[in-house]
Amino acid sequence: MTGPVARSLAWYRKHGWCAYSVSRWVPQARKTIDYAGFGDIIAFAPHLGIIEICQATTTDHQAARVNKILSLDSAQAWVKAGGQIAVHGWKKGGSRGQRKLWMLTVTPVGFEEDEGERLEAT
Repeated sequence: MTGPVARSLAWYRKHGWCAYSVSRWVPQARKTIDYAGFGDIIAFAPHLGIIEICQATTTDHQAARVNKILSLDSAQAWVKAGGQIAVHGWKKGGSRGQRKLWMLTVTPVGFEEDEGERLEAT
C-alpha cells in the first residue's frame, strides 16, 4: 500500500463498504483527474444506505481539500442528490518510542459546519 487513496480504499473495504477508485491518470497532461473535480473514491454501504465520494490526502492538506470542495458546484449538486462527501487525511503517528501507525482523520463535508472524527487504522 503506498498512497492515501490505497489506504482509504483498504479502510472502506475493511469496514464493509464497496469502494472503487474513480480518479484517472491522463498521461498527456501528466496529472490525475478527479471524479466531479474532487473525488478519488466512490464508496457505498448498502447496509447503511449511504453513497459517498471521498477525497484522500495527507492530514496537512486536508483543510485545503475541504475548502476546494466547498467551492465546487458539482459538490453541492452531489449533496443535493443525496450523496455524502468525506475527506480522508492520513498521517503517521503514535507514542514516543512506539511503532508509528497510519492515523486517519475523516472530515465530513456538508454545506454546514461539521466536525471531523479521528480514527486509527489498524
